[in-house]
Amino acid sequence: MARKKETKAEMEQRIENLDAKLAQAYQIIGALLSDCGLFETTEGQRVLDYFSRDGYDEHFLPWQRSGKTG
Repeated sequence: MARKKETKAEMEQRIENLDAKLAQAYQIIGALLSDCGLFETTEGQRVLDYFSRDGYDEHFLPWQRSGKTG
């Protein structure tokens, strides 16, 4: 299904909403990493770094996890 053509204001609002949603995801990811003992791992920090900045990396996945904590 094709998306209807957006006005500039609608596009700006959609971008603002997506930025807010990304910030929420970042917070949840950090909490889950902490709960699982993965917050201080290289992989955990890589995930947080990725979700804390703009840009898309098509090679981000699959998430490589060593299984080591702390």
